[in-house]
Parts: sequence; structure tokens; C-alpha cells
Amino acid sequence: MNKMIAFCGLICTECGAFLATQKDDDNERKKVAELWSREFNADIKPEDINCDGCLSGNGRLFSHCKVCEIRKCAQERRVENCAYCDDYPCQKLSNFLANSSGAKAILEETRKNLQKKDSSKPIKKEEGMIYKDDWERAKRRMEAWWSREVIDRIAIQVTAPRENVQVRSAWNWWNLVHNLTYPERAIGEFEKYCRGTYFGGEAFPNLWINLGPGIIAAYLGCSPRVGKDTVWFEVTESKSWKEILRLKLDPGNKWWKITRDLTIQAADYARGKFFVGITDLNAVLNILASLRGTEKLLMDLIDYPSEVKDACSHITKIWFSCYDELLNITQRDIEGCSTWMGIWFPGRGSDVQCDFSAMISSKMFEEFVLPHLQEQCRQLDYTIYHWDGPGQIPHLELLLDIPELDGIQWVPGAGNPGVGSPRWFPLYKRIQDKGKLLVLQGMAKENVESVMDELSPRGLLISTTCDSEEEARELLHKVEQWTKV
Repeated sequence: MNKMIAFCGLICTECGAFLATQKDDDNERKKVAELWSREFNADIKPEDINCDGCLSGNGRLFSHCKVCEIRKCAQERRVENCAYCDDYPCQKLSNFLANSSGAKAILEETRKNLQKKDSSKPIKKEEGMIYKDDWERAKRRMEAWWSREVIDRIAIQVTAPRENVQVRSAWNWWNLVHNLTYPERAIGEFEKYCRGTYFGGEAFPNLWINLGPGIIAAYLGCSPRVGKDTVWFEVTESKSWKEILRLKLDPGNKWWKITRDLTIQAADYARGKFFVGITDLNAVLNILASLRGTEKLLMDLIDYPSEVKDACSHITKIWFSCYDELLNITQRDIEGCSTWMGIWFPGRGSDVQCDFSAMISSKMFEEFVLPHLQEQCRQLDYTIYHWDGPGQIPHLELLLDIPELDGIQWVPGAGNPGVGSPRWFPLYKRIQDKGKLLVLQGMAKENVESVMDELSPRGLLISTTCDSEEEARELLHKVEQWTKV
């Protein structure tokens, strides 16, 4: 008989209740009941002695095992036993182990063996993640998506609350920047969120290092002002063009050190559990607007066009210095990479963007944005443009004509119909007609079928949420039926 070790470290297969049950021996049940009644000062009857072991799933369990808090906790955390838990040994377990030296010895030995394993090796292709055990299947679908191919359905990301999780996480995407003194709290809260979340389809757990959009501005001298759900980058005095062209990425800069250290800490913690995404480096002109002031930069486009272009080229180089170092950290243990967008890039990839462009004409977009945007697309292997709001609609044709740009993520903006609205269908079809990937995130689950009816499944990625894991699985099944290649 194979040894069964319970979550707490006890050996189920050596337990009297287990042995009596497997033999179906009433005399043994009686002996165990009498022994335990004396030991635990309880009224235990022979008919109570029925147990197929702590790990038996739907099998018979002794009454105490049914209500065991340690067993319940380990099941919620989806660990093989308590030795595999990041909180080992917690107070609950320590109280139990104080009276069970045998269980403690087994867990300690297990823990020691785990620590001996080579923790520096990357996740192998055949391995999944603790919180995304079908990652390899999802990855194959994403590889097909990047190639504008369809395996069995469109690429779709569906998240939902997991069943039988009693304590929900208070995680939100601003937890990290609000816990810079104790980042392990935020990282631990993210893992708690992962435990309680079903990542269906091509959704995957992704802890991106959120320190605010365009954190590069802080690396270059701006002062971050942290709000409840955003970060502003302020400069007391507008930097001159000479000052901007002299700017370099200082390894000792406080905010660069915070970003780098956080990425390392999160990547070490995340090994085998979830992805760690690159911080939101944002857009070159957005960063320049933080250094010069938005209104001033708008006037600069007219008064100092050459200086603006030189500054954009210079900041693009700094952008890649940051990106390359952070990419190397996040790729130590995973294949590919991710950013705030929550999309898996098979290699050297990123979102690209320019929210500043909503305030300028297409002619100015072509003159001031397109050159460094094209340079980013040339230096990256995979790119998705963050097309944010109706103010950027006039620039669509210029974006579609960038050969190296893989796709476009449409965000309608506050106060406008959502991504599932027919209002945007002509834009979607134009994007697909030009052979670009189309990313529609935050779609209401009720709109998925109607959007799929209108669009080609090739290169289409939809993200949505459901109210339960069962509903999410049912939606994934329906999406297969709705996919028409």
C-alpha cells in the first residue's frame, strides 16, 4: 500500500481508523474507538471509525477530519501538504505539531527536501503553474493567436471567483505602491487573490509591478504623488531641453531601485506560481509631458519641433534601458513576458502607447509620435498598441500602416459604450482587414457571442469575467461552439 501523508504530516495509511476501514474489520473499529475515547476523553463509537484517508477526495472521513481546519486551509491553498505552504509553519499548524512530533518530523523533512531542490531553474515547458495548471494548453492557444491561427476557438480570457473559497482577497492593483515599506504583504495578498480566482482560457495570474503609468518620469527626476488609485508625476520646474538631453538612467535613483528590487523580490516569490509583469513604462511623449508639463509640451510641438524630436529619441533609449533590465529579471524563471495588459508575449514583447496623442492632429501624430513608435516596434518582437479613447481614432490608419505592429487593444474610454458595443464594429473590422491582432478587454460576458458573430476568430482576443467558476467553464464551452473558422 502506498504511503498517504495527510496535509498536517500524519501518515493516514498507518492510522488505526484507516486500517480498520480498509480491512472492514469491526473488531478493529471497536479497539480503535475504545483507545481514542480514553486518549481524547471523547465518546467515540465503533461506527464512527470509517475513514479512507485525508486525501481521499470523496471517500469516507473520520468525523474530526471532516471539520479539520488544517485540512480545510491546505485544500483552499491547493498545496500537497503544509510543508509546501509559503506560510509554513503557521500558528494553527504549530499548535497541532506541538503534540505530534511524528507529523512535525515528516513535514520538516519534506520542507528540507524542497529547499534542496534547485530553485533557480526556470519552469519547464511541460510544467504548469500552481494557480494555472493548464498553462501549457493556454500557451499553445496564445502562440496560435500571435500567428493569426485558431486551434479550436478564439483566444479568450475568463476570470471568476473560485468555488469553496471562504476568505476572499482584498487585492487591488494599487496594493504594491501603497505597501512599499512591506511589499511582501502586497505580494502575499496577490497570491491570496490567485487562490480565490479561476483563470479560465488564456487568462493567467499576472502580478505586474504597478508603480503608476509612466514611472520612468520618476527615474528622471519627477516626484511621484501616490493617490488612492493612481500615481501622478510632478516636476516643480519644467526641465530645459539641455537638461532633458543630459538625462540618464541613474542606478542609484530611489524609484528605479524600488522598481528593480520589487521586480526581483516578486519574481523570486512567484517562481512556479504566477507571472511577474514589467512595470508600466508607458509612452515616450507621456514621459516627456511629465518632464515639461502637458500644456507646455503641446506648445513645444509648434515652437520647438526639433527639440521635441531629439528628446523623444533620447527618452526612447532610456525606455529600452529600463525595459531590457526588467525583462531580464522577469525572464529568469518563465518563458516569454507580460505587462500590465495581462497578455502573454512569447518573447521580447510589450504594449506600446501614446495617450498624449489624443490631444494632437493626425499630422502631428505622424511627425512626432510615429518615428519613436516605429522604433519601439522594430526593437521588440511582439507589440500591441494601447488605443485609448475616441481622441485617438483619427490616428488609426497611421497605426495600421506600421508593418512591425502586431495588434491593437481598443479602450473606449469613460462615458462611452463598452468594447462589446456595435458602435465600434466598423473599427474592429478595419483592424482585422489590415491583418492586425485585435484585443478587446473588459467585455461584458453577455456581449461575447454578438461580437464573435461579427468578427473573424483569427487574431481575436476577448477578456471577460463571470460570477462563478461554473459559469466561466460553461462560457468557454459555448465559445468553442460559437467559433467559426
